[in-house]
Amino acid sequence: AIPVSRAARRRAREPGGRPALEAALADGEDFELLFAIEAARAVPLLDAWKHRFPHLRLSCIGVVRAEPGITLRDRKGNRPLELHGYAHFQQPG
Repeated sequence: AIPVSRAARRRAREPGGRPALEAALADGEDFELLFAIEAARAVPLLDAWKHRFPHLRLSCIGVVRAEPGITLRDRKGNRPLELHGYAHFQQPG
């Protein structure tokens, strides 16, 4: 699951607010470390992490597959993910 803060959920309810998950995936200036490990090592890592860092959350957010594209899976099913982050060096216009 992709962590979405309470603040992002509140902003999503404001007039003109974008959906909280969309903001979590595409907004900038919020950074977390992302890494990948073999599936067989995920549960042992999560258990060790909770023991070593009880106040620092570690979240599994997906699976890497040998297929093109990114698919978002939620309560509504699977759908292609077409969000893009901010392009810092893009020319105006």
